[in-house]
Amino acid sequence: MRCDGKRLKMPPYSQLVPYIETRRCDSQNNVKLELDIDPITEYIALLREERPEAPQVSYMTLIIAGYVRALRKYPQINRFIRGKKFYQRKDITVSFVILKSRESDGSYEETVLKLKLDPNATLFDICEQVNKAVEDNRGVTHENITDKLLTWVLRAGPLVSLLVGALRAMDYFGILPKAVVDGSPFHTGLFITNLMSIRANYVYHHLYEFGTNSLFASMGNCVKRLEMRDGQVVEKRYMPLGVTVDERICSGFEFICFFREFESYMRKPKRLETLD
Repeated sequence: MRCDGKRLKMPPYSQLVPYIETRRCDSQNNVKLELDIDPITEYIALLREERPEAPQVSYMTLIIAGYVRALRKYPQINRFIRGKKFYQRKDITVSFVILKSRESDGSYEETVLKLKLDPNATLFDICEQVNKAVEDNRGVTHENITDKLLTWVLRAGPLVSLLVGALRAMDYFGILPKAVVDGSPFHTGLFITNLMSIRANYVYHHLYEFGTNSLFASMGNCVKRLEMRDGQVVEKRYMPLGVTVDERICSGFEFICFFREFESYMRKPKRLETLD
């Protein structure tokens, strides 16, 4: 068995909420963040020009790095609820989908990666880890731990529903085997999808009832907006980030403080190169 979180003692009001809002889909709040894309784009371009030897930085790796760094100050966001009890997650984990191949007939192959990240990691540490994981999983024939777990479940054939039901019950009581927790992309702090990479708009993605995920972020197509700056009309570009959170894990004030901290790193991404 694996205990992936430390049990928390919460105030009476917080303890009662999971008995009223029993599911994550009952407790979802949607937050739209609009990230000024210019500082991010300029930083990435300058980095490639001045430090070509550095690991390749992308919009998504910057967002992941900003998330990890903001958690250092506001670890409450890394909580989850299981069996109506509150837990502080022991690790920082991020899940995301990658495209393994795309065929001319429109078919495609994809997989889900879950990475455990060091809370003291710099931007370049995270980029190196993410880039390596993506590269290692590009091959169509490659099966990571998540692929193997899902294949094992599907082998139950007509008993898949029964097996999934048993896993859900074990998840509720926190007695899932370590191999299942390690392989499950749903037992993660952040699940992120990059819809911007396929030129699609952001969405407010639901939180899964199975697992422990309390925060889902969706990157969308950039939008242009005319704004008045220093007496002149200028065109600005923003990346919308649709974020779905489980409102039960902490107060609204703590969520706001976390998002402000995260946005401060997006305005000055160079800060992520070193620990503050």
